[in-house]
Amino acid sequence: TLTRKTQPLMDKYSYLSNGDVNAIDQLYKQYKQDPESVETGWRTFFEGFEFARTNYDDEALTPENMPKEFRVLNLITAYRTRGHLFTKTNPVRARRTYTPN
Repeated sequence: TLTRKTQPLMDKYSYLSNGDVNAIDQLYKQYKQDPESVETGWRTFFEGFEFARTNYDDEALTPENMPKEFRVLNLITAYRTRGHLFTKTNPVRARRTYTPN
């Protein structure tokens, strides 16, 4: 059963199921042959579609510093989630001692 909360959400995306799959497929084939032959909105949509389908698993495409960047992002996330435990923000009493894992 639909509740009052889910009904507006479904209405918001109802256009997704109303499209003619064959017409969109034909537009995509037309776009593949000549991207300039389709309307700008469809061209942008298909560019995004192809970008999402791109395979980035190839090691040659991965920059050498990517693992280091992810470690930095993990460190930033750790400070955001647990950093307050290591600060001296309470002037009334001392904090318990925590040690990072």
